[in-house]
Amino acid sequence: MAPVACWHVSGGVDSVRRTAVVEGHVVSYEESGPAHGQVIVLLHGLASDSGTWDKAVAPLAERGLRVLAVDLLGHGRSDK
Repeated sequence: MAPVACWHVSGGVDSVRRTAVVEGHVVSYEESGPAHGQVIVLLHGLASDSGTWDKAVAPLAERGLRVLAVDLLGHGRSDK
């Protein structure tokens, strides 16, 4: 899917906000780090969103990991 927004996060790492359709529901997630890097998926807890991981995304991406911070359904920018 095409990026919805691109922004610069701390540490000089670019992040892209993307969306995917999963079983008819739009799920929003932040993607950062090299495309070829080992993937790490960050999931937030109840009553939260992917912003929980804002301070962790850049350091992980700088270490060569491809970071996906997901807004679970009913949270953040994902479908309610």
